[in-house]
Amino acid sequence: MKRPVVYLWIRSSPGGRLEKAQGLLEVSIAHFRLDPIRYLAGRKLVEFGEVLAMARGQATGRGFVWCNSDVTFTRDPFDVPDPDQVYGFHRREVPSGEITLGVDAFYIPLKEWDEVISSDIPRLYLGASYVDRWIPRLMQKLGRYENLTGYIDHMSHEQSAASGADADPYYQANFRAYNQWARRHDLEPIEAPPYLLPRIGHVWGVRDAFRRIVKRFQAK
Repeated sequence: MKRPVVYLWIRSSPGGRLEKAQGLLEVSIAHFRLDPIRYLAGRKLVEFGEVLAMARGQATGRGFVWCNSDVTFTRDPFDVPDPDQVYGFHRREVPSGEITLGVDAFYIPLKEWDEVISSDIPRLYLGASYVDRWIPRLMQKLGRYENLTGYIDHMSHEQSAASGADADPYYQANFRAYNQWARRHDLEPIEAPPYLLPRIGHVWGVRDAFRRIVKRFQAK
């Protein structure tokens, strides 16, 4: 595949938000004559590195693209200023028009993947927090990364638990995996209180943990 784009194809309820969004994504992929690669997924979150490796295994051109499955392309993601550099794409929210700071798609040259990125892949789960930090921080350190706007749109919706709540197990897995990876590469870890407790979240100590436990039971 010369112009592969990999994304999760998540089995969802017929007629639901995600099913519609995934359909619109594939319409935009066809519009720009890109090569779609569906990574089949269910409710269980999958590792980001596995999805990227799947795209690399099928790529025969200069690079490949990953995107979240609920965005649509408004511009060809292979039409970048320097095809030998890694790019992240900020999304535009619809209908507000707001440009978000997160990265919902990457253009990755094969050379950078083979020689740099794939040498140390943290176990980050798509759909949970911090998944978009790994590649930008690594490539920014090397001076070969840039964020672009004007390439993807996203229909606004409520945030998932895994991408926000620090008691969520996928959030905690990503937090730990990213910080371990960052320390291996002499990069700044994510700042947070010193303890991360299962089903509770970040706490400063025993009193803070007790307070959060009480608050959680009161909410029930």
